[in-house]
Amino acid sequence: MKRIFLVAVIILSITLLAACGGAKNSTPLEASETFMKSLVDGDMQLNASINHSDDWSFPADHMISIANERNIVGMDLSDFTYEQDEDNPRLVTVTWNEEDGTERSMLLNFNQTSDGYFFVKLGR
Repeated sequence: MKRIFLVAVIILSITLLAACGGAKNSTPLEASETFMKSLVDGDMQLNASINHSDDWSFPADHMISIANERNIVGMDLSDFTYEQDEDNPRLVTVTWNEEDGTERSMLLNFNQTSDGYFFVKLGR
């Protein structure tokens, strides 16, 4: 009986850890969605987990600041469209419309590591 209980606890623990896993970033598109979620939520911790840019280029606090300035914080994730570059799949253009209808976009550049794709800079 103790053995069954122990096995059940282990399985439950593994399931919870998998469900609460880190940033979703197995593809550039998935990484871009996670990156934008961090901006929409103003979540510096999530941004830092997906953001591998140089500290002097696009650190998490700077990206959250940009998101606030561009009124991205508080938007809905469904407001964004994602288009992966056919020639360079590490590049994803994220597009959205501001309240006044102005179309805006950001070109996100990702690098691949053994742990997935991570944001490294804006633009090429």
